Amino acid sequence: EILIDQKTEKSLIEKSLNDKKEIWDKGEWAEKFWKIIRENDFKIIESNHYTINEKGEKKYNVKLFIEEKIKLNEIGENPLLQVNNSITKYSENTLLETLEKLEIKDIQIIPKQKSVSLFGKRGADGMVNVLTR
Repeated sequence: EILIDQKTEKSLIEKSLNDKKEIWDKGEWAEKFWKIIRENDFKIIESNHYTINEKGEKKYNVKLFIEEKIKLNEIGENPLLQVNNSITKYSENTLLETLEKLEIKDIQIIPKQKSVSLFGKRGADGMVNVLTR
């Protein structure tokens, strides 16, 4: 907002947002940034995992997101699930069904390698971290 107020060249803002997307496009920040992006018609590379409305709210294609993460071997079939900072249990092989019941604001992945160091054997399949509305 400061850069916009200072009338910074649009292409510089777009470059910065695209270069730093992995930092701002998660958690509570994402919605605020996407709203500013929509309001100012910035050209920012969007993910194929979600769509964004004019308010900056994400609507995830959970099936596509999870299937891609499994295919890339970032997570296994039954990763730990954390919803709003609380580990949540689900029946084995029902991750997609469990996620599709949630009103998801944001999803982040903790890959297998990192989750094992954080959670030991429980993290062998990685972790899916979800923030709901």
